[in-house]
Amino acid sequence: MEALNEFVDSLNQLSLDPRKAWMESVRAICERELAVAALPPKLAEAIARSRLRILTANLNSALAGGHYDLGATAIAEFASSLRTAVLYERQHGALRPITPDSEVKRVAATLTAYQYNALELDALRVMLAPGERVQDVGWWAIKTGDRSISRSELRAFLRPATWRRDDTWAQQFIGDSTLKQMEAEASSQ
Repeated sequence: MEALNEFVDSLNQLSLDPRKAWMESVRAICERELAVAALPPKLAEAIARSRLRILTANLNSALAGGHYDLGATAIAEFASSLRTAVLYERQHGALRPITPDSEVKRVAATLTAYQYNALELDALRVMLAPGERVQDVGWWAIKTGDRSISRSELRAFLRPATWRRDDTWAQQFIGDSTLKQMEAEASSQ
């Protein structure tokens, strides 16, 4: 019977297994959310890995129970979770922009250990460029990826033009002889 053969052929062309469509959707979501966000590969992998494990468990459960609609819900939750993770990394995590203020805060304990005072920290905040990272702090200079900023440069940078007396300006900072003594003590330990 020709009508029956057409019916069988028609059903054979249907794909009731949603796995292929799910895989294509998840691949597209990963490309859209991770690749477009220009994440470093290791960070993208870390963000995706845990979420893909959860998604795999949810999709397997939906498939086993024949609840294919739950698969679509799980994929939507996966996409939302990726977006949220990327946003978090941009605002609070590894992708947060480096500002002069955030960089001074990051190394504040080290700067304090080397006896940099509030005026010197304020000068450093102004002198650092956005994205510039402090790589090393010493008694006499702060090194970034691009340059070395001496302590004397910090001290001179914010000195008001109206401040005439060198001795009274210098009194606001630890003297060079005291710094040399502290440096010697620290190196002998």
